[in-house]
Amino acid sequence: MIAVRSRNELRILFALAVVVVFTGAASPETYTVTNTDNTGERSLRWAIESANENAGPDRIEFHIDGDGPHTIQPVEPLPDMREEVVIDGYTEPGATPATETSNAVLMIVLDGSSIWPEYPALLLISEDASDCVITGLVISSFARNGIIISSRTGGNVIEGNYIGTDHTGTVAWPNGHNGIFIGNSPNNRIGGTTSAARNVISCNGYQGIEIWESDSSGNRVLGNFIGTDASGTISLPNEGTGIAINNAPGNVVGGTAPGSRNVITDIGMGNPETTNTQISGNYIGGINAAGTDLLLDLDPVHSAIHIGNTSDNVIGPDNVISGALNAVLVWPGAPRNSVINNRIGTDATGQKSIGHGERGVKVESSHTLIEGNVISGFSINGIFVQGFDVDEMPSQNIIVDNIIGMSASRDAALPNGNGILIEMAVDTTVSRNLIAGNSNNGVAVVNSLSVDNRITQNAIYDNGELGIDLIFDGVTDNDEGDVDTGPNNLMNFPVLTSAMATPGRLVVKGYIDTPNPKKVTLEFFGNQAPDGSGHGEGQIYLGTAKPNANGDFTAALPPVSPGMWISATATDPDDNTSEFAFDIETEGPGKNK
Repeated sequence: MIAVRSRNELRILFALAVVVVFTGAASPETYTVTNTDNTGERSLRWAIESANENAGPDRIEFHIDGDGPHTIQPVEPLPDMREEVVIDGYTEPGATPATETSNAVLMIVLDGSSIWPEYPALLLISEDASDCVITGLVISSFARNGIIISSRTGGNVIEGNYIGTDHTGTVAWPNGHNGIFIGNSPNNRIGGTTSAARNVISCNGYQGIEIWESDSSGNRVLGNFIGTDASGTISLPNEGTGIAINNAPGNVVGGTAPGSRNVITDIGMGNPETTNTQISGNYIGGINAAGTDLLLDLDPVHSAIHIGNTSDNVIGPDNVISGALNAVLVWPGAPRNSVINNRIGTDATGQKSIGHGERGVKVESSHTLIEGNVISGFSINGIFVQGFDVDEMPSQNIIVDNIIGMSASRDAALPNGNGILIEMAVDTTVSRNLIAGNSNNGVAVVNSLSVDNRITQNAIYDNGELGIDLIFDGVTDNDEGDVDTGPNNLMNFPVLTSAMATPGRLVVKGYIDTPNPKKVTLEFFGNQAPDGSGHGEGQIYLGTAKPNANGDFTAALPPVSPGMWISATATDPDDNTSEFAFDIETEGPGKNK
């Protein structure tokens, strides 16, 4: 029995010895860079090569004597990162990450200006690597990309760097192409939810970040300053787009969790496989990191967010999109995208308009949902639905539950030119919006091809011109038989003949001249004062009624006070909505008519 126990013990000891030997072969190593040399022991090149040769996770730290910042200027490309490794510039004495009140202090500058331009990146995470971390570095002045991530399994982290600037994060030292290029690599994180994780990615010759191709899914871009200085107050744009997402599905920019917000000049999404992108919680266009005003030295971009040839992406919630000529532009061939619960054209509070904006949301495609936004302060249009090709007109776009022309608290006008303009587009639904305070029209429908656009249950008031305008020529008189054509088929508006207020209900009578009046839906609205045009507007939605076969109607509606002014619209069975009716004042019971 004793001999058997001894043999078992020997087997156990032998197995433990094998485990120790195997573990020792793959044990994590730390390689410390102590000089700025191009080659040789304790150089950055030596450290990356050593980490590549050692299986398993490793670290590269820095301890270079003397006052920083220390510039490493390779004269030939650095080795690709082929193993799991952390390169941590914050280990250099004097380097400190950013906080909520201070910028990062970076002491290791990786200057690529002496490397020949044929090489793709200053730092490259190869196809075989994963879970690498690059932090605490200045990555600048290379002819092509600052960082390329091409690892097939992904999981890499780029945080706490300055990419495209000097070590202060205030002066342009651009990389010639992209700051960061993610190609066919999933589940990487750029930035993070703490101040320490924030990258400044600015001044680069192409995009700040490009996410490319179908395997690049699940990437997250969080908490970065892209196109600004390190303080988030001064514009330092990338020459191309802040973030470009091309043929890459299921990526996330920002978020609603604390610390997720990026400050970004602009975002572009394109090509069919760019689907299910979520852009939320960011400051986009030209607004500073405090969300209070425009970036200093801002040259406004054409579009803060542009979506082309891609579908099923969501802009929102909780973005502030301001300071660009167009806040959101949806190009032709980009259906089923959504813009939901953002503040567009204002500061972060939604109480102040931010300059430079011409159009809030411009839609040139179909099946777009614009819901729950504040869209105010644009010089031309808050929302512009526009087509260019008679064979591919925008259709079935939905505009619902937005505040257009007012502050988020609904108590101050932040005017757009027109609240909504629909031009050469069909089957648009405009429903339950607050459309008020705009300089020109609340809703305008123009171009004879713009038909079947339904305008329903909105609060439309205090606009400088008409509440609803067909043709852009002021009030369009009714025609006999309603046989003319034009925007919304120039649907005749109802004629109101009386409005009697009783304690229990409001009774409105009138008629409408149109074919098939029994199929028409009438909507009634109350106003505190008549519109200057005499027609509308429609401040308080009261309800609906149907005419009889002769076009006469008697509408029983919720009670209002005598002295309120009543107007109405008519919508035919094809969803063509009229302008507002000539408004009449409600009277109390007992007056002879």
